[in-house]
Parts: sequence; C-alpha cells; structure tokens
Amino acid sequence: MITKSEEIAAIKQLAEKLGPDSYCGPWLLSQLPGIEADIRSDIRPMHSYAEDRAFRQELCDQARETATQIKAEAIRERDRILADASRMVKGERDALIRLLQQTLSKLQ
Repeated sequence: MITKSEEIAAIKQLAEKLGPDSYCGPWLLSQLPGIEADIRSDIRPMHSYAEDRAFRQELCDQARETATQIKAEAIRERDRILADASRMVKGERDALIRLLQQTLSKLQ
C-alpha cells in the first residue's frame, strides 16, 4: 500500500514530468497545493470533469435565464416610463394649446 507522502510525491513527480508545455502539466501544478492538502486531510477527489462541466453548464443556464428575466423586466419598465412620459408630454401640450387658444381669443 502506498503512503500519503508517496502518493503526493508521485503526483508532484508526474506534474513535473508533464511540464509547463503539456496540456495537463500547468493545470496539475496549479492544483498541487489543494490536492496535497486534501490527501493529508483524507479527503478524496469529489468531482469528475463531467460533473464540473455539468455544474458550470447549469450555472451558465441559470445566468442566461436570470439575464433574460432582467431584460424582460427592463423592457417592461422602459415601456412604462415611455408611456408615462408620453402622457405627461400630451398633457403639457394640451395645456399649452388651451393657453394659446385663450390668448388668441383675447387678442381677437
């Protein structure tokens, strides 16, 4: 049976052997502190790449859904603001027309 120290050494050796120009070398080197801490704490790897990918996809899907909801809410708010502004402008325009008509009738 391999000891924790031997397993950590083997992983370090593999990371160094792969080197910085390999596909997995830089990633494995960046993960070594966490892997070593987990091994020393008797924590086994919890996620597979497929699980991580699925989790990331779920997060992205949730973010897209939230963005869609925010966009729809923003559009509704924009439409409400535009409708309010149109009513206000129409009211001001109508009041101005009445004032002009009153002024014109006084001049005649």
